[in-house]
Amino acid sequence: GGGGEGGGGWCGGGWGVVGRTGGGGGREGCEGGRGERRGGGGQRGRRGVRHERGRGGRGEAEARWGALEEGGAGCEELRKTYPESRELRLGLVGLLQQQGDTKAALAELRVLAAANPDDEAMVLLHSQLLYQDQQPAQALALLQAKLAGHPDSKQLRLQYIRLLALTDLPRARADLVALAERYPDDADLQFSLALLNREAGLRAEASTLLNALVAGNQRVEDAHLQLGLMAEEGRRPDEAISHYRAIRQGRNFVPATTRLVHLLAVQDRLPLARLYLHQLRTERPALAVSLY
Repeated sequence: GGGGEGGGGWCGGGWGVVGRTGGGGGREGCEGGRGERRGGGGQRGRRGVRHERGRGGRGEAEARWGALEEGGAGCEELRKTYPESRELRLGLVGLLQQQGDTKAALAELRVLAAANPDDEAMVLLHSQLLYQDQQPAQALALLQAKLAGHPDSKQLRLQYIRLLALTDLPRARADLVALAERYPDDADLQFSLALLNREAGLRAEASTLLNALVAGNQRVEDAHLQLGLMAEEGRRPDEAISHYRAIRQGRNFVPATTRLVHLLAVQDRLPLARLYLHQLRTERPALAVSLY
């Protein structure tokens, strides 16, 4: 069903649980339905180390980051040397998350969160880690507590809805409808609501929102991919092909082309599928390998 948020469903596909690590519920979403776990905080940490170069020089800063990546004693040394460095310790959280050591990442993050209780990015990351550690109830409770003090935070509300959708889809949809009504010009929210409608079986509502995004020139490729998938599910292959052909760039290009060629093949139109792929390889030599 395609990769990334454009190709997945609300719970089981690309929409996932959270957005980029440390950045707070962004449109990147997650791959594979349960989060990419890229450890974006690691990149933030790397920038934090670079910030120290003015004191210690490039070589020393890179050596410190190398120690962080190696873990073990290097991590402990960095903790002692820079106990107040939010960026570096976020980097450590991201690295531990990347390495699959969720419990250690949680322990490290709790130290940071205690010193920064109102840091929204940390709350979002904390809820993500709790979910990855199979503690969804605790993740929801954390977000509920923070929303009590920050009821107007769109990102906290959205994260809460994402988690809630895993256990209570109707209530999550009602909350997302209310949020989307508060921000009618937010294309990402409209797209998210379309995904949730599709997940809930409300295809007409999903289609209306997706077509509106295309008409407004917003999230166009993502909307076309979803419309194509829905057309396939409705056994309307020609309509699906039309949507897939409209995707000419971006992360959905190869997945959409794959679906298009598959539909042509099952319709015994292999010569046309081969011709289409040949034309694309000529137009986009950089993608030739992916299009074989």
